[in-house]
Amino acid sequence: DTAEIAEIPIRLMMHGVPREMVEHATMDQIRVLWQIYLEDLKTQQMFNRSAVNQGVNASLGGDAND
Repeated sequence: DTAEIAEIPIRLMMHGVPREMVEHATMDQIRVLWQIYLEDLKTQQMFNRSAVNQGVNASLGGDAND
């Protein structure tokens, strides 16, 4: 969808990619940056789930490292 493609550079800048990099990037480079961001997001979500699981386990009397 054209609207989704147009918002990717904006989202990249919202997540810390420098404006100059986004403005001078080709569409292929934008797509690569977007894929890197998506992979990073997946990793971050995995770590967050792990931290929450450890906290819940510890609050229920289990070992926080289980």
